[in-house]
Amino acid sequence: MVENNRLPDTPWHVGYAKKQEDDPRRHKARCIHYRDGQCGWKANYSGKCLGSSHCMDYSESLEDFKKLQESRKTAEQIERDNIDKYKKSLEPKKEQLERSNNPYKYRKCSELNRCLVCDEHLYKEKYSLKRCRYCGMFYVDIDDSTRDEIMDIVKADPIFVMNIKRK
Repeated sequence: MVENNRLPDTPWHVGYAKKQEDDPRRHKARCIHYRDGQCGWKANYSGKCLGSSHCMDYSESLEDFKKLQESRKTAEQIERDNIDKYKKSLEPKKEQLERSNNPYKYRKCSELNRCLVCDEHLYKEKYSLKRCRYCGMFYVDIDDSTRDEIMDIVKADPIFVMNIKRK
């Protein structure tokens, strides 16, 4: 015999969803992406705001949004950012080398195979011009340093002039 007089397994009383204590109230008007009734964030292709409760990019300040973006970075993006930070940290070292009286200034550029800044392999560009592809430092003999083709390549980047005659 089947017993039909039992209560169902699911609760039948009325309940309410409650926010956690550290979860602040949201309103779409306070979102930095919300403008004139439209969502200005590029992730929302429809243009219509989905509502602050459903938005994955809801932020009330630019700092909060930057923290949110930082927390979502992949391992590749973090690695790329670290490499960029390291390359920027080499800028003062490149400028110091450019102004220094390094003994390599009196040698030919053809004798130099490794970068004096980051110790990476140098690649020949044109004439005696060599470039480090990692940090971007240029090395050139003084005879070729005034050529127009060399100046077009180097532009305003730091350059280490070599093969200077000793006094």
